[in-house]
Amino acid sequence: MKPLLLRNQGTIGRTRQRQTAKSITRRQTARQPKFKPPEGFNAKSVYFMRYATGGIEPAAKYGGQFIDSFKQIALSGKKRRGYIVNSHHSEYESAYSVALSLSAPAALRAKLCGAGIGFGEKVVVIESLHGSREKVQPELERFRETYGKPGANYLIHTVEEHARKNGFEWAIIRHPKSLYYYQHPTVRTRREAREVRKRMLALYQNAAYAMGYERQGSFFVKKLN
Repeated sequence: MKPLLLRNQGTIGRTRQRQTAKSITRRQTARQPKFKPPEGFNAKSVYFMRYATGGIEPAAKYGGQFIDSFKQIALSGKKRRGYIVNSHHSEYESAYSVALSLSAPAALRAKLCGAGIGFGEKVVVIESLHGSREKVQPELERFRETYGKPGANYLIHTVEEHARKNGFEWAIIRHPKSLYYYQHPTVRTRREAREVRKRMLALYQNAAYAMGYERQGSFFVKKLN
């Protein structure tokens, strides 16, 4: 099953969600140092949907300590709801990801959103942002009301904080236009494809700019240390 997109992942509040990415950039992001991608940073993996940074070998070489030290985070919610942030192996854009889910036994746990994670030397890469079906949107809205930011933004923040503790210097979010699913959405009509791409652009741009990233070429860039 292909990753599904969240409709309402944006900056805090409905008014900010309606702002253009350009205005958010001017107001909310600080000027970032220039990121110089290491050689091979944009190389494609033998797995056609994935960049090499999202593969198993970079995770073992550069991300081993990050992965081994990432502990499950338990979050309280309203009306006896709870949430967890945990890590797991994944498919598609990356071999490793973190996810925000409702707190429940593993067999019944509803995933709300996730972020595919890749690694380079001193660089943590958010290879993708994705979520679950429409029925979880009320839960995502409740999470935003409780924690002050959308679920995708919370996951980005969690990845950044853990990356800092493990000595990473940069956090990078790949621009959605560089992703396989943006270029080849699994839908039936051109109209549906346009809608998928529109939602992807809104999700990635709003999350990146709200979290202080700057667009540099095919990346959103943030200096961590």
